[in-house]
Amino acid sequence: MSLFDVIRYPISDAPASEELARLPEDLFMRWKIQANWPTSTIIDPDYLSNWYRKGNQQANSSRKPDIELLRKMIRESDE
Repeated sequence: MSLFDVIRYPISDAPASEELARLPEDLFMRWKIQANWPTSTIIDPDYLSNWYRKGNQQANSSRKPDIELLRKMIRESDE
């Protein structure tokens, strides 16, 4: 992705479902796999947004590396 794509897909520390829904589907799927989200639960933008935004301090600290991974994947994506 170009710098413009990184700007087009901004991801906050506690992303809203709209931020995650804007991502290309294949990028979103690769991120879910690499971040080891459970496969037994439907993990969609709404679910993730609620999880990050619920104010759970443990959730925020334990998943911060996942957000950094997603930002890195956006920067490095070839799409």
